[in-house]
Amino acid sequence: MDITISDNGYSPNSVHADVNQVVRFTNNGTENHTATGDDLSWGTGTIQPGGTFSQRFKDAGTFTFFDSYDSQLTGAIFVE
Repeated sequence: MDITISDNGYSPNSVHADVNQVVRFTNNGTENHTATGDDLSWGTGTIQPGGTFSQRFKDAGTFTFFDSYDSQLTGAIFVE
């Protein structure tokens, strides 16, 4: 499962994943970005342009997130 980050947002900005599935975030933008859980329980840390980060979601639930460099960029992962 892949989510691309650009300077304008996440693509796609919501995905459905299975429990224990890995979601990979790739920064295709020109600036640093993150995907940070709204509840701060998880996060990618800073992903530099061209960088990636993989996160495994071990529990079912809805995991909403934002970019700590631009909090208007948001997304959600629905784990079933």
